[in-house]
Amino acid sequence: MVLYDHVCEICQAGVSYIRLLDPRGRVECRPIVDAELAALHPSLDPEACRREMHLVAPDGSVHAGGDAIRWLLGHLGWTRPLGWVAGLPGLRGLVDGLYRFVARNRYSISRCRGGSCRVPRPGGLPPGTPLRVFWACYWIGFFLRLPLLAATLVYYPAANTLAYLHTWRRRVDLAGGRLRVCFLGGVRPDLGPLFFGERFYSLVYDGLLIDPGSVLMGRSLVRHLGRLGRETREDFVGVVATHFHEEHVGNLDLAGEALGVPTFAGPATIELLRQPPRLPFMRRLIIGQPRPQGTLRPVLPLGDRLQGRTRTLRVLPAAGHSSDHVALYDPEERLLISGDSFMAAYFTSPNPDVDSRRWIQTLEGFLSLDIEVLTDGHGTIYTERADYGEVPWVVVRAHPRTLLGEKLAFMRWMQAEIARGVSEGLPFDVVEASLFPWGRPWAWKNWYFDELARLMSLGEFSRTELIRSFYRGEPTAERVPARFPRVWNLCLLTRRAARLGPGPGATT
Repeated sequence: MVLYDHVCEICQAGVSYIRLLDPRGRVECRPIVDAELAALHPSLDPEACRREMHLVAPDGSVHAGGDAIRWLLGHLGWTRPLGWVAGLPGLRGLVDGLYRFVARNRYSISRCRGGSCRVPRPGGLPPGTPLRVFWACYWIGFFLRLPLLAATLVYYPAANTLAYLHTWRRRVDLAGGRLRVCFLGGVRPDLGPLFFGERFYSLVYDGLLIDPGSVLMGRSLVRHLGRLGRETREDFVGVVATHFHEEHVGNLDLAGEALGVPTFAGPATIELLRQPPRLPFMRRLIIGQPRPQGTLRPVLPLGDRLQGRTRTLRVLPAAGHSSDHVALYDPEERLLISGDSFMAAYFTSPNPDVDSRRWIQTLEGFLSLDIEVLTDGHGTIYTERADYGEVPWVVVRAHPRTLLGEKLAFMRWMQAEIARGVSEGLPFDVVEASLFPWGRPWAWKNWYFDELARLMSLGEFSRTELIRSFYRGEPTAERVPARFPRVWNLCLLTRRAARLGPGPGATT
């Protein structure tokens, strides 16, 4: 167990590295709380713990300062040779001295104590001081984590590639075939999972084909339907779309005709299907522009119940990711087919369809249900049930209610932070940066995906849209400046960051 100073930027960065090097979580990192120290180990003194890092080993021994650093290096797999080198005569004293120097001066180096400060505006300070300190802390945190950010540039593309290869055009049967996952793709759509890890799939559940993919995935879908066999195809009773987005509705007509069954969508989705709006270039290129649906057979509106082959599913309003979103819930199976109304717990670069306040309401509704199996819209099934077998890159062992609660807590936290920043009149680029303090894992773990999405979509998917999503439909949303904020411009350290700057109505 490592005890660290949670208001020190350098200490927070150190914890980030420990968590990266210890993916199994064998080393527990806990912030210093005076009242808890005696229960952790009788020898721990609050003042000593604040002077230098303390570590309680599994055998009960306590290590501090440079000795704690050597212990960690010697027990974190790849760093074991470094632990041996750091303990050599001569180098041992050098490591101890270097650690003591950094520990004594860590607040001066961190400037505003690890991003935990609130960018105050005390009247006695020059107008530019608070934001200058904030940005100094922000960029210090950035540079301290450059190796971590570089690691994400290697790790995540590699992980995305492995997941893509493992599930390429594959069908996965779960729970004795009650739930079938058909991974879809095409030449251009395959760029999505490789870059961003969001695979495309269609679900087969109780005679319903759910979210049949985009127009560029039609051949992939037809091949899956052909492999199901005639008997299985005859069991289908309908094709359903959870919401209008192109990877979910593009093949409604195609699937309905191929199976000879009716197609269903929410009333708001049907309105959009009649004349789909033109998508931005990148979405048209990678996923495909949807054509009008319902031309071959009418798309029927969903009510509050949907009859499958043997079960009746509840149709739940699930606005947030998009205004027309619905989810399907089977109370007998305790299964929630969420479409994109779950996605990841830390989803930080939404597109302009997202209304985060309505999404919070949707998550609150989900948590009122008894859920044991949760499907998202891009390739993952979350459950702890044994009848859903071990399928790497597909089945994740986590309880759905835990994940939904984590996402809800995160979104509530963001809502409060944004409201606080706006009420204090802070520039929106400061508000955006304050949502991603480098000590929080989503700040650096999501950085690769978020900034790549911002760049490739010309800002349509971005952290800036995250702020707009909490004011969707209000004048405040229109006052949020450009989708490429000043945090992209390193020269702000010597130019604009030194100014207090205008309030929320500012533009850049």
